[in-house]
Amino acid sequence: MNRLTALLSIFLISSCALAGEKPDMPKPKINRVMDRKYFAVLGVLAAAKAADGFATSGADWPGCIETNPILGPNPSNGRIAGFAAASLAVEAGTAFLLKRFGQRHKWARYLWIGEPSFRALKHGQAAMHDANLNCTRTQ
Repeated sequence: MNRLTALLSIFLISSCALAGEKPDMPKPKINRVMDRKYFAVLGVLAAAKAADGFATSGADWPGCIETNPILGPNPSNGRIAGFAAASLAVEAGTAFLLKRFGQRHKWARYLWIGEPSFRALKHGQAAMHDANLNCTRTQ
């Protein structure tokens, strides 16, 4: 009986000692900025930019003139690709900052989707326009 009493008292004392410990801190919820939605929206934007760049580089015949003043009237493929990559990086950074800002302010939660979606629409329209150009090829 003494062994049972001793075992019970050790169990009660150790449980009281464990009860005095503080519980583990709950892990904070991590709101990731770069999630599936972010990469999906920027993937659509990158595809629209690639289609626009491909259509622009395909219209390099003498009868066609590029109207973008930054690229010039007859841009090279390297200039088109460099400009598209730089503008995609700026737009991805803007979307990242807007999405991070929206995590702290409820009213601005979906502002980040607007700019890349609008630009993807405009690049899609420009690609369709460039693909339908009928420039005369003179040789």
